[in-house]
Amino acid sequence: MKIKMSGIRLLIISGFTLVCIIMGCMIAASVKDAGRYSFDLGLFASELEENGSLVIDSAREYEQDYYHSTRFSLRNGSYTISVGYEADSDYNLEISSDNDNNCTLPMPAGSGTATCTMSLEWPTDRAYINFEIPDDNRVIISDISIESTGLMYTDGIFQLLILLAIYAIFIFHAVRFDKYDKEKKLEVIIIPTLIILLNLPLYINPASDASGSWPVFDPINPMTRFGIDTRGHLLRLEAVVYGLLDGQFPVVIAPNLLNECGELSFLNPDFFLYPFAVIRLLGASMLFAYRILSVIVNICTVLAMYYACRQITDRRKTALVLTAVYVFEPHRLRVILEKGAAVGMGLPYVFLPLCVAGIYLILKKKRKGVFLLAFGVTGIIESHITTLVLLMIFLAVLLVVFIKELTADKMSRAVLTVCSALLAAVMNMGMIVIFLYYYISGVNTAALVWDSWEEYLLGLTGLASDTESLFYLISIPIAVFLAIIYRKKTVEYKLGLTMIVFSAILFWMTSRLFPWHLINNYPLINAFTNYMQKPHRFYTIMASLLVMAVLLIIKDATPDRRVYTAILTISGILLVYGTSVKYGDYFSEGPLLYDQILGNMNTRQIYNYLPIGVDKDMEFSGTASLSDWDNVESLYYKKRGTHADYSYISYAEGVYAEFPLLMYNGYVAVDEAGNRMDIESGDCGRVRIGLKGDGMQHEVHVAFKVKRVFAGVYVVSLIAAVIAAVCFVRKYDKTSADI
Repeated sequence: MKIKMSGIRLLIISGFTLVCIIMGCMIAASVKDAGRYSFDLGLFASELEENGSLVIDSAREYEQDYYHSTRFSLRNGSYTISVGYEADSDYNLEISSDNDNNCTLPMPAGSGTATCTMSLEWPTDRAYINFEIPDDNRVIISDISIESTGLMYTDGIFQLLILLAIYAIFIFHAVRFDKYDKEKKLEVIIIPTLIILLNLPLYINPASDASGSWPVFDPINPMTRFGIDTRGHLLRLEAVVYGLLDGQFPVVIAPNLLNECGELSFLNPDFFLYPFAVIRLLGASMLFAYRILSVIVNICTVLAMYYACRQITDRRKTALVLTAVYVFEPHRLRVILEKGAAVGMGLPYVFLPLCVAGIYLILKKKRKGVFLLAFGVTGIIESHITTLVLLMIFLAVLLVVFIKELTADKMSRAVLTVCSALLAAVMNMGMIVIFLYYYISGVNTAALVWDSWEEYLLGLTGLASDTESLFYLISIPIAVFLAIIYRKKTVEYKLGLTMIVFSAILFWMTSRLFPWHLINNYPLINAFTNYMQKPHRFYTIMASLLVMAVLLIIKDATPDRRVYTAILTISGILLVYGTSVKYGDYFSEGPLLYDQILGNMNTRQIYNYLPIGVDKDMEFSGTASLSDWDNVESLYYKKRGTHADYSYISYAEGVYAEFPLLMYNGYVAVDEAGNRMDIESGDCGRVRIGLKGDGMQHEVHVAFKVKRVFAGVYVVSLIAAVIAAVCFVRKYDKTSADI
């Protein structure tokens, strides 16, 4: 079949093809260079010589007796480190990895290039360089580089695949563009535009702290702001990576946390981290996986919101406008950009619209709503616990408000609601069972409890000056105004009004105008605010409810053109204001995560769920210890992740060994014959095992084992989710909105 295209369309396709070819060549060049990395010496010292070299002079005064790099992250393997130098006397440079695999680089007096080979082995992919201050004379470092026989990271390969996918999608729509109706054309243009604008900051090198530095578009090697939550979420991603390498499925203990003593990580929902952990296992850098994760969250938020709107209305323009308002909501932008919390508070923004659409369809007695509500609730269960609590409160309110509708007409709505709840329960059975087991068995959640709720409350001035609060200070009155002028007796109106009232109450609760001082002393209320931590968390659910409420109220109305224009104008002003402020903050505030190799990571966080009796301020030692060093001969010791192997001869009874593993249910110890050994909690909550004192050689093998029943239930949940998704697509794909 011949496809006729206009000259303008051919020109656009040719131009886009040329851009993709140029980008592809640039990415291919970056792949070619991915076997060598040169350090920025400015990361070792704030002041360099005019020629850019680093001088370490014994005559100078230093705060410490060494320089050291931030930890650099590489794939496991062997690397050659080269250092260009000039030294007045012999000097040694030390490279240390997290698993104590150290190597020394001798630098004889004189000048030249010194090299050494370093290997990184499981369970670490990080190392750092130490420059000790010489006792006498000085050392000049001109350059430091790392080389590998293979690729240090496979980011370029993934970028080429992504570029190919983008080009294929573009060609698919460009060739068929003339066959689309006017609204479909608008849809095909606006949705990609929203996605590009949302993700553009993630592919820009933000302005550095140096004056006169401007943001630069750099899709090949962009820098990333180090937000408040960035470290925590990067460590969560790495927890899944190391947990899979450790042989766990699902990952319950994060071997990389707390100086590699391991921390219970399952209570932080991590289901959506698995695909990006696989990317890491295939050689992608940590920052690339994190950035792609943020990009995909943005894309999914746009598509999910637009899809949800289209389940309620046939007006594509209205759906597009409200989608734009939703995805550019200032608090969401802050979560994704400044906080670096796409995988935490950012994920619920994807699923909350599906919940609302599912509720609406169930109230309209449509079976499709069963799946949408179940998928929405499942997504929130698997992404963010505090948002789940707020959603459950909202669903409880809806049960009360719509009790009459749910119990009328042969209870068809009630049956659909129960079916949705059961489907969600089955799809989340693995998460729920394991979560409850460890939560009930006892964990120290003190780090999650904040008693500073009222410190974050805002007065009227604060509400008006805060970008995120101002959005709701304006949008709630708009929603109330629409509810007044388009009042009608319909399910849509009742649902929309309920959502507006619920959002308004939540907004009231984020301010000092709410009487928290009267009720926050009650244990239940105090527990709620302590675990919620900050009132701004309410904004996550409010955004979806308000936007969808407006859609429900104007769904069948023919608004006065002047009113409609005024609403669009105010929405546009809010969007421009919120976007400019939040993008500006992202480009200009906070430190940077430097590149694919260097970061600013440590392994002591996150300590949200510690064993009982273990405090986050304790010293999480990475070494093993004995209760009686004099009467034990240690023959062999090796620790990898949650696995520790120890061979010994003990000449006294009652001696015990403590391993650098935090004691959680699931650790198993066996001797050389495979017999189970008793395990108890030792100092600082570490695994303690008694040794046999018969003067004979014995072995101890310790490892964390995911209970088979847990793995089985988790797999059953995954299978149920896949079956539900397949059934949904096969049954409803023809009636779904075009996206």
